[in-house]
Amino acid sequence: MSSSRFTPRGFPRVPLQNGIGRYICQLKRVTLRFCKSSGSSRGVRDFIETDLISFAQDHPGTALYLKPRRHKSPSFVAEYLNGEREVISCHNFTAEQMTKWLNLYTTRSGIPLMRYVKMWHTECPSIQGVWSPFTNKDPALNITQFPCEMLSRPVWEEKSATEELVEMINKQKISDGNDDDTRKVQAAHCSVRYVIINMENQYLCCTKEEVRAVIRFFNFQNISPTEIHRKITEVYGPQVMSRKSVSVWCTKFNSCRESVEEEARSGRPISTSTAETIDAVEKLLRSDRRLKIREMATQLDLPKTTVHEIVHEKLNFRKVCARWVPKMLTADHKTKRMRISIEHLNRARNDESFLDHLITGDETWVHYSTPYNKRDSMTWKHPESPVPKKFKQTISSKKVMATVFWDAQGILLIEFLSKNETINADRYIETLKN
Repeated sequence: MSSSRFTPRGFPRVPLQNGIGRYICQLKRVTLRFCKSSGSSRGVRDFIETDLISFAQDHPGTALYLKPRRHKSPSFVAEYLNGEREVISCHNFTAEQMTKWLNLYTTRSGIPLMRYVKMWHTECPSIQGVWSPFTNKDPALNITQFPCEMLSRPVWEEKSATEELVEMINKQKISDGNDDDTRKVQAAHCSVRYVIINMENQYLCCTKEEVRAVIRFFNFQNISPTEIHRKITEVYGPQVMSRKSVSVWCTKFNSCRESVEEEARSGRPISTSTAETIDAVEKLLRSDRRLKIREMATQLDLPKTTVHEIVHEKLNFRKVCARWVPKMLTADHKTKRMRISIEHLNRARNDESFLDHLITGDETWVHYSTPYNKRDSMTWKHPESPVPKKFKQTISSKKVMATVFWDAQGILLIEFLSKNETINADRYIETLKN
């Protein structure tokens, strides 16, 4: 079946005029997904061991991620700047094929594949064609050696007043014997110096109240906020106040406000993370380690966020689960175990065969029946033999007690007790007699 029915149609496109003046690689991220033990991922693993570093050095603008997955088919995901994402299967690929496919997707722009209606297309039709940085430029730029000082200068640069005065002085022809010309030149130099000094201090220093008083004065004369902003920036500088702030103060003065001082504010709310609060939280937390943040906040009448900040950032507490241990031994049990262990160690040092005569016993609960898992129930099947079947089974809810005894050589005895019977001292004595 032909794929032309499902392939979209369009015109050639280049993202952001890429390649005109400079080229930006559109591939920004590659994620290699493979299995560490599967045979279908062998080529991907070989590529990672041999060619991955060189590929990363050749394409520094592309980020590489490795994502191991157990028992999954290998593939790599290519993500582009325009948001497109493509997944390519690498099943049974070799390292050479991986390099070839990665280089192919590195040169792509991320635009989906399509059937071209025409091999040329102009988005902005004109006589000169699509605009580029080299449109209407001198053809001599094609043979110019860069860096070029002439081309590095700004296209348009307005001369300052100081530069114009200095240029006027340099254009004057000064004669050594003409005192009048000399005095004119000196006067010009003085005026240049005066301009330079005043340029450094051309704006007046002022306070906020002074600027607001000027705004109130101009506003009383029905001058627009835009004109007021222009006047004050000429005197006090462009950073004195924004156009929006001038308009806000004009509105306040029009609302019969006379004062130019700041009004009193409520200020920042008082923080509840005080030393007394921290001590109260710590005392409550040490009294009951299982309290929740919400419960402590309710008891202390504090915000939950404040209690959370005190517990985690101030007191450095963190909530963990209790560690599971087989048995909770008392101090007496620990003392007896240490004494017996020391006696056994002393006897083992004197008699090397002592440990071979030790017999250990333990008990556990076992189910009546435990079904096989899927892997244990696998059988060999010929292509012509029927598919084996197995009924669904669940672990039996009934359990019995089993006692196990073993020594250094292996298991000596496994005994299953009767229903509703548990192990105790009398049962151990009866087992040892038999």
